[in-house]
Amino acid sequence: MIQKHKAHPEQAGFFKRFLAFMIDNLIIMLISLIVFFSLSEIAAARRGEKGEFSRMLNAIKSGEAVVVGVRKNSQPAEAENRNNRGGKTYFVGGEKFNILFEFFIGYIYYVLFFRSGGRTPGKRLLRLRVIDLKGRQRLGWYQSLERAHGYAASTLLAFLGFLQVLWDHEGLTMHDKLAGTTVIRIKKEFKGGH
Repeated sequence: MIQKHKAHPEQAGFFKRFLAFMIDNLIIMLISLIVFFSLSEIAAARRGEKGEFSRMLNAIKSGEAVVVGVRKNSQPAEAENRNNRGGKTYFVGGEKFNILFEFFIGYIYYVLFFRSGGRTPGKRLLRLRVIDLKGRQRLGWYQSLERAHGYAASTLLAFLGFLQVLWDHEGLTMHDKLAGTTVIRIKKEFKGGH
């Protein structure tokens, strides 16, 4: 049964919240790629070799398919090789990229945005904001870290922590409960005269 109770009168719904999360994850992936390629090129240049970005460009020029963030020997990689019908597939990143993407960049991104006003770029685009349920004006550092960590926990078991908003008696997700927060809609402000 889907609960209609809310912890806050302006609480945002599931789909808007999840869409904002997915937008943020695309941004994190882009930042992670830039950082990953930069570090790879710097390290390779010191060894007198080509870095990951240079090798990827060569693979694209030679007509290879490119897959980001998957290990060469994983099931998705094997499926990609079969789908490429005889062509080669170049795999960018693998475990090193995933660690950088999922943990380091993701945590920093979420903690900083939660701490500085509760609005990630995805939430800003959809006019949403993370707020403290106890009425504090701003999330603390630890509370911001708890919420970021809660995102990781919420993605386990097919995003069950996100889906919890559908049946929770206050309409809260797992990460809301961990951090004592929720997400609200921000009303559009009208500027100007008549």
